[in-house]
Amino acid sequence: IFTTNIRKENLTEIVEIKIVSRIVGASDIYMLKTDEDIRYTKNRSQNKKWVDVYMYKPQTVIFDFDDTLVYTYKLFLAATDEFMLAMKKMNLYDADLFKVLDDFDIQNVHKNGGFLPENFPDAMQQTYQYYCKKCNRKPDATVSENLQKIGWSVFEKEHELLPDAEQLLEELRQMHTLFLLTQGHEETQLKKISSTGLAEYFAEIKVVQQKNMRTFQKLLNEFQLN
Repeated sequence: IFTTNIRKENLTEIVEIKIVSRIVGASDIYMLKTDEDIRYTKNRSQNKKWVDVYMYKPQTVIFDFDDTLVYTYKLFLAATDEFMLAMKKMNLYDADLFKVLDDFDIQNVHKNGGFLPENFPDAMQQTYQYYCKKCNRKPDATVSENLQKIGWSVFEKEHELLPDAEQLLEELRQMHTLFLLTQGHEETQLKKISSTGLAEYFAEIKVVQQKNMRTFQKLLNEFQLN
């Protein structure tokens, strides 16, 4: 299972493979540089056995999408910076501005039952209204709408592939079956995946609201994977 739980790196230099213990019987992070160059996390004999079993025989490989194959988080960070700059220009801020925005975003995820596209732009509008109230200022509808547009702009931008992501997929699909399991709003995620041209590499693409052990187990059962 290719994911980005630890850090985001150039996929040619370090590919992080998280093995979920209850699915395939291991629980370590293994870092693969190339097929012939393995960076071991324990002793070589244990990892050599893992490489023989999991890399050199046909397997089903499950990929995440956002920040595993394409840059996503940095688009949100850029929008956040633009929003915070706009708020500072209006003198509607304090040291907690970023936290307030983040808290509203998280609340929206819980309230809406998942990662819907409106969560982030709505959080910007809510943050503006929060600081207007805190600073005894009357909210301006036009300003509020413009701030919300900053959040929506994230979904209008083209998503850049991580370096060598497509090459990695091309190499892996020669021997392995590739699945894509991504979390978020289905229409939004499928549109992003389509725009990158990566859909052709995957035998199946699944968009889910939550990713947990139950999600992976359901995927394994649905497609009769070992």
